[in-house]
Amino acid sequence: MVDAGRDVFPFVVGCVRSGTTMLRAMLDSHSALAVTPESYFVAPALARAANWERTGGIDGDAFLRAMAADPSFSEWQLPVDEVREHWRGCPPADVPAALRDLYGRYALARGKPRAGDKTPAHVIDIELLARSFPEARFLHIVRDGRNVVPSVLDMHFGPDRFGAAALFWRDRVSRGRAGGRRIGPDRYREIRYEDLVGDPEPVLRDVCEFFALDYEPAMLEYHARADEVLDGLRYTHHVQGIRRPPSQTGRDWRTTMPPRDVQLFEALAGDLLDELGYERSGLRATGRVKVEATAWRTGTTVERRTRHLRTRVARKLRSRAAAPTDPAGARA
Repeated sequence: MVDAGRDVFPFVVGCVRSGTTMLRAMLDSHSALAVTPESYFVAPALARAANWERTGGIDGDAFLRAMAADPSFSEWQLPVDEVREHWRGCPPADVPAALRDLYGRYALARGKPRAGDKTPAHVIDIELLARSFPEARFLHIVRDGRNVVPSVLDMHFGPDRFGAAALFWRDRVSRGRAGGRRIGPDRYREIRYEDLVGDPEPVLRDVCEFFALDYEPAMLEYHARADEVLDGLRYTHHVQGIRRPPSQTGRDWRTTMPPRDVQLFEALAGDLLDELGYERSGLRATGRVKVEATAWRTGTTVERRTRHLRTRVARKLRSRAAAPTDPAGARA
């Protein structure tokens, strides 16, 4: 088995469009660390660990088939047949061990001793990942949501309406912070995107210390190897910013966001802006904006409750379907 090592295992998390790709490029430019592309198969595999390990181990072939079915796994560009053949002679003990092996192979294929992960969606899975990987530490990069939301709306996936995108930002950042509080400051840290692009070296030095790395100036030259960082990714049009050095000249809500949108965002997520130390605009929400904000919050609550009910019903149906049949009971 290849082990990613029990050194500190870095996880970079955050709401999409908050600078996670730039941070991945910086960390991946370190000589000792290879940071994977986004890995949407990891948290589901850990969540289903009990199913995989029901027989006292995991079926390596079945596990790898499930991993390969996720399109994000292909971006790792691992030789799956080699992994499968090795696991037949030396199967992983459990799901975390199997994933460590995959992370370790990713790092070794790039000539580096340590692996890390950058998956924005892991911001809602911090506690699951922390339990599964005791060596993991989590870096949550936060960006002013008034600059995140317009960028989210430009993507071909995710929320496509302003109110939904504002609540999405609020939900992701809040859940990440809550998970971080529960695992504690030794394993969780926040940085602000604005600080990273404004004066990157001192921020990166602190990040390196948190991840038990020596700072290397090459991390600031990440843009020179953008093609290497983006190699194999399915979608790259929204991350072309890593071809440029860090800069504060990006999107600025103060000059680009209509006043009504500013009012709506602050009505929906102004409390989190306050917690994070971002200054409010000073604009007072109109009555119409207040009504719209209430509608967005109410609609989101109803949708969440409906989704929760659907999930509970589906689980019960799956549980009944999986239960062994009692022939005597069936005849009664």
